[in-house]
Amino acid sequence: MSGKTYLSPVKFRIFAHRGTTELGATENTVKAFKDAVSHSADYVETDVQATKDGCAVVFHDADLRRILGIRKKIADVTLGELEALARNRGIEIPRLETVLSELPTARFNIDIKAQAAAQETARLIHQFGASNRVLVSSFSSRRRLAALAALPGVATSADSTRVILLRLGIALGSKRLIGKALQGLDAVQIPTHLGPIRLDGKRLIDTCHEYGVEVHYWTINEPDEAKRLRALGADGIVTDRCKLMVMELSD
Repeated sequence: MSGKTYLSPVKFRIFAHRGTTELGATENTVKAFKDAVSHSADYVETDVQATKDGCAVVFHDADLRRILGIRKKIADVTLGELEALARNRGIEIPRLETVLSELPTARFNIDIKAQAAAQETARLIHQFGASNRVLVSSFSSRRRLAALAALPGVATSADSTRVILLRLGIALGSKRLIGKALQGLDAVQIPTHLGPIRLDGKRLIDTCHEYGVEVHYWTINEPDEAKRLRALGADGIVTDRCKLMVMELSD
């Protein structure tokens, strides 16, 4: 990988998926993130949505049904309305600025979930001087590139288009396609498979390494699977069980 200060010394990286709920915290909350850091997770993986009035909030889903039991979209409520709804149900939905402020040294893997969140996420990362401790990601190339345009030099991982192009380039043996897929990236973060298509082969990992790009797999919750991926040469995993993984992979 590149020399960006986001990156820790070379090791197998443990990304805490939405923080950790192992001590009873709700996902994507300040407590979940602090619990992950206290369990020695290398990075906190999280998500950012945007409210109706353009505030960046840390939340995975596009709507509130799963967490609050309300049939409303994040994009259809203001920050004040969202915080009131969450408070009435005893749930924390933090602002991104709160998270960056409360955890001033933690490394974050930020997945931008909405186009409206891209610019505000970039603005807050810049405001808090956090460019050297975040990796910006998104399934959407449009969202990812919108954030990167405001954060030159920030670490970033592949969007869905780049992953497809990489897989095609490897299948065809095309260095041109592979180079295009991996250009400007620091990491490729992928599942082990997409339906019948395997993405956990040594060839893919080695190819990424040839271009100085790390490979992280999600969401890996079994130690034996994590060890298998590490043996293949993978550089890290995203996991719901960071406490267990840190313990099991410390050798």
